[in-house]
Amino acid sequence: MTNQENYENKDLGKYAICMEEVKKRNQAIAEIISGIKTTSFPITNLEFVSLNIRKCLELISLANLVAHKEKYIEVREKYFLDWRAKSILKEIEKINPDFYPEPLIRVKSSIPTANYEWKKRESGYLSKDEFNEAYDFASDFLHADNPFNKKNVDIFQAMEKFKKYNAKIIRLLNEHIIKLSNGIVLNCLMSTIEDGRVQLTIFEKVEREIEKP
Repeated sequence: MTNQENYENKDLGKYAICMEEVKKRNQAIAEIISGIKTTSFPITNLEFVSLNIRKCLELISLANLVAHKEKYIEVREKYFLDWRAKSILKEIEKINPDFYPEPLIRVKSSIPTANYEWKKRESGYLSKDEFNEAYDFASDFLHADNPFNKKNVDIFQAMEKFKKYNAKIIRLLNEHIIKLSNGIVLNCLMSTIEDGRVQLTIFEKVEREIEKP
C-alpha cells in the first residue's frame, strides 16, 4: 500500500493529486449546474462547465500517464510537455491496451473473514468511447464564435448533457483500478471514511514457491 502521507514524494503520488483535483472540479461543475453558484450569465455558466469537464478528462489522462510513466517515456521523451488528453491515451493504449480505469463497487462479503469484496460496475460510468465524445463536446464551447458562423446553442440541453457526463465521470472514478502492463494493479478510492482524501493501494503479483514433498 502506498503511504498516503508521502504521496507528494512519489511518482504515483501524482496520481492521487490528479484525482483530488478531479474531485474539486466535479463539485464545482455540480454547483453551477444545480444553480447553487453562478458566473452570472447562462452562457458563461455553460462555458465554465465545459472547461471543467474537459479538464477532468485531461486529468484522467494525465493520471494514466503517471501510472504508465516508465513505459510512456520510451515512447515520448518529452512526456512532461504532453497535455492533450486524447493523444496521451492513444499513446498509452499502444503500451497497454487494458489501460482504461475499471470502476468497482464495494459489496458486503459472503466470506466471514472479509468485510467487503469488489464487483465490477456494469453500467452508468464514462466508457472509453464516451471519453472521446465528452472531450469533443466540451471542446466546442471553449472558443468565441465567428460572428458570421454563430452556432445556435441550446444551453439547457447542453447543460443536461454535461450533467450526465459529470455523473458518469464520478461513477467511473469513485473507486477504480488501473491495470499496468507490468502486472501491478493500482486501486484508487476517491474518498476515504477517515478524512475524505484519495487513497491508493498497490497490488503486486507475488510468486509463491511450491514446497516439494
